[in-house]
Amino acid sequence: MSAPQTTPATATPSRDGHDQIVTCPRCGEHFPLSHALAEELASHVLAGKEPALREQIAKDLHAQYAHTLQDMQDRLREQEKERQHDTGLIKKLRDTEVQLRQDRRKLQDQQEALQAEQERMRDEIRKQEREAAERKTRERYEAELRQKDDAHAVAVRELEEKLNRVNTQLDQARRKGATGSRQEEGFTQQDLFAEELQRRFPTDDISVTPRGMAGADVTQKVRLGGHDCGMLMWECKRAANWSGTWIGKLADDVARAGASLGVIVSEEFPAGMDSSGLVDGIWVTDYRHAPTLAAGLREAVTTAWRHQVANAARDDTAAKVYDYIATGGFADRYAAAERALDAQLETLRKEKRYYTQAWADREKQIEKTRANLTGMVGDLIRIGAELPTTAQAELPAIDLPVLPETSSPVLFISGPPTLAH
Repeated sequence: MSAPQTTPATATPSRDGHDQIVTCPRCGEHFPLSHALAEELASHVLAGKEPALREQIAKDLHAQYAHTLQDMQDRLREQEKERQHDTGLIKKLRDTEVQLRQDRRKLQDQQEALQAEQERMRDEIRKQEREAAERKTRERYEAELRQKDDAHAVAVRELEEKLNRVNTQLDQARRKGATGSRQEEGFTQQDLFAEELQRRFPTDDISVTPRGMAGADVTQKVRLGGHDCGMLMWECKRAANWSGTWIGKLADDVARAGASLGVIVSEEFPAGMDSSGLVDGIWVTDYRHAPTLAAGLREAVTTAWRHQVANAARDDTAAKVYDYIATGGFADRYAAAERALDAQLETLRKEKRYYTQAWADREKQIEKTRANLTGMVGDLIRIGAELPTTAQAELPAIDLPVLPETSSPVLFISGPPTLAH
């Protein structure tokens, strides 16, 4: 038997709005429902439906949560896609920015390089123009200089020839005038030379051969530590010209005296010889370089004496020669001769520089003299003076007006006239 069905009571709000009016399903009676009674009725009504309600609420909540979660996941995926898209876009924008900056820097570098190249081209053009102008100026100057050189070359050569002839005549006259006293000067020179040798080598025995006695003019006995090492014989000459008999005479004197070396000191050298050197076993030098040569020859003599003493107890010639070369004597002697030759060569170079400068100065003086003469002639022509034909023979033609006569004197101050070409 089933349970009797009951109609639930319906509740309507009261008119005053405070309590609800409940209608009984059976009798239809209306009565107000208080809060306590309402809660009790609600608890009895909900007691049987609570599990179902809980389950329904759970299902609704689960469905709502699942739908909400799905929406959130969908939104998250959309946001992730948007974020990835934005990230890629940002990266692309950054790459584009980097590329743009690089392109801008490259463009700036290219512009700077182009400007630098333009400046270099401008400088090169200016340099070429300047070089061309300088080359033209130099060519014009050289052409004018060649013209002037050609114009004065003949006159300079003539003056040089005249000067050489005059100098030659003066030298001949001076030598002829000094012939009488040259012998006395020679004696005085050999005494002074002997004193110079004694001053430089105080341990040596220096002696001068008396007048009228045979032998060399000065004899130098080389001494080292109280031992006689050898002998140098000096012949002092003051003659105007070189004599070929001097070599043979001094060689005979050296042989008779048993000397080591012979030297001729002269102001004149043999033909083809312009500095100190060896001629047929006899040294030839001048007074200025004789002391230097004496030092080298003396060292050679002492070195040879040392080898002679060292080889006194030896009979083997080959061993003596080897010792002479190996112990340094040969090298020292050769070096001494080389130093003497170097000194002569340096002296020759100095003399060459001196004479070159002297010739240049003389040429300048000739040019100045010629310019003054030309200016003088031009001034005379300006004032209307008539010059002899010989004075105008070597002058180029000039066309200058004759000055009018004036009552007051006129002062002319001018340099060389400008000559018409």
